[in-house]
Amino acid sequence: MNELEEVARWHPGVWLEHYGKILDKFREERRPVLNIFQARVVAAYLWCLANGVAPRILGLKPRQVGGTTIFAAISYHHGRNFNCRGVTIADVQKKSRNLYRMICDFARMDDYPWGFGFRRPTQTEFVMDNGTFFEKESAEKPNASRGDTLQIADMSEVAYWPSTPVKSADEVATSILNALADHPATFGGMETTPNGAMGMFFNTWSDGKWPEFDNYWEKYSLQPLVDGNGWIRVFAAWFEFPEHRESVRRSQSGSPVPLTEAEVARVLESLTDKEQAGRLKYGWDADQILWWRWVLKNKCLGDEDRRDEEYPTDPQSCFLASGRPRFDTVGLSAMEVYSRGTRFEHGLLADQRGAVAFQGTGMNEAWLRVWERPRFGLRYIISIDTMRGESETARTQDSDCHSIFVWRAAYRDAEDVFHLPKLAARIAPPCRLDNKPAARQVDSLSQWYGRCLVAVEINNGIGMLKELRDLGVPLYRMMSWDKKKQESVTTLGWDTNSDTREMIVDALATRIREQSVEIGCAELCKQCATFVINNKGKSEGMSNCKDDDVLSAAIGIFNLESATEYAESAAETRMPEDWDRWNTSR
Repeated sequence: MNELEEVARWHPGVWLEHYGKILDKFREERRPVLNIFQARVVAAYLWCLANGVAPRILGLKPRQVGGTTIFAAISYHHGRNFNCRGVTIADVQKKSRNLYRMICDFARMDDYPWGFGFRRPTQTEFVMDNGTFFEKESAEKPNASRGDTLQIADMSEVAYWPSTPVKSADEVATSILNALADHPATFGGMETTPNGAMGMFFNTWSDGKWPEFDNYWEKYSLQPLVDGNGWIRVFAAWFEFPEHRESVRRSQSGSPVPLTEAEVARVLESLTDKEQAGRLKYGWDADQILWWRWVLKNKCLGDEDRRDEEYPTDPQSCFLASGRPRFDTVGLSAMEVYSRGTRFEHGLLADQRGAVAFQGTGMNEAWLRVWERPRFGLRYIISIDTMRGESETARTQDSDCHSIFVWRAAYRDAEDVFHLPKLAARIAPPCRLDNKPAARQVDSLSQWYGRCLVAVEINNGIGMLKELRDLGVPLYRMMSWDKKKQESVTTLGWDTNSDTREMIVDALATRIREQSVEIGCAELCKQCATFVINNKGKSEGMSNCKDDDVLSAAIGIFNLESATEYAESAAETRMPEDWDRWNTSR
């Protein structure tokens, strides 16, 4: 075995470039040269093998850059080196067939001297003489590979897998991933182009981790993640591919034809806001800008959202192309990083000798998450966005939820160090309790944080308001102008209407943009990432995405000035013998 053969044996990129072949767009056999996305995927795979980690790789990329090819090549190469049972699976039957045929074509055109062959592939099964076995599945089959034990799972166009009550992408993925053995000699890959900030791939991507052996992702203004779900993110933007240039398309001979100085000047004088931002941040030149315009006109029929999804500029905004992000993406990224770097206590509040006290429990028994315990001298407020309805919706998986947060206002400590406002605690999501038991939890929470004020949204929460009032919980009072009476009136609770909704969302948006609030809650971060401005100009969660946490957070952030101080006198009110005195004094 010569040196090249020795390297190619364990390096799928070297194997593909020197011994493998692909069928190009014209169905002609040729040896490929890895592009930047493919090289990054291979680097992640090799890092995992070198470190004894099971390769689990997420690929997010533009259209037509060989994402399916490189994941299939790694799957085939892995199967040559290890005795595996593998599955290839795409969103629909036709694409699953194409992916499976790609594996078979790699074997047919392989020039590497492996020392063993393979049996003639059938329509659904391909067997190598080392025992490796590949079969074709489709995401249209809910129980794909259930009951099997897999060592290779090559999952293509995952963001487009069917997700309906009958065909659930989550169910298919769960079936595949539970079949995939947890061993370093296995390979799991998911690759796709973006398709909205929702669904199985988006959720897996959100919990994934950037590679620690490279920092290319810093160019997109991103930061490393402290931990993750075991999957490594790989991304490449459209402008990182040399073929994405208009001059190559204008060439008739196949060689690039450079733009003239006058043509360059005309392009740079006519930049849109997005083009100007890309030029300033990433250094786009006139050729790239012309190609981006060409794609918009000829590939995406003038739909900018579609272009931004299928030819992503960065790994955040591409998920939000179907709606304009309401919150600053850089601020969201910083908030996500902070949330991953923080830990919370989980437990419940129990009455111990007349006082409310925190009791740590297991995750299953906990109804409270705490990032910061209450402290004397600091100010707190509870915000609540109530769920719609009562018991009739409380049992459904996709029903609305109560979103209940405790916020600590900003302060300066004894050393004159300024501390930003912070999410101190929340009732663990999803909270679908009826109003009465939910109100009792809020009552205990208010007591623990010094009998703090509670701002409860009343549009759907009159029932919750009444329960809290009956328990003697201090309630926020909202000032408004009565047009009929021509006077100011005060009402209990927070009224979210057409005037106040954007006002509170603006307050949260400012905090996120300025990175001037500490939020350690992953669920809130995810909802903020899918909170967009729709075509009618309204700020709301994307289709099929919840926004309960966003609106509760907005209420809390807007009303931070109303936060009440945890003082000695407030602590005394936690004792049962003080209830009557407290209610009378209020």
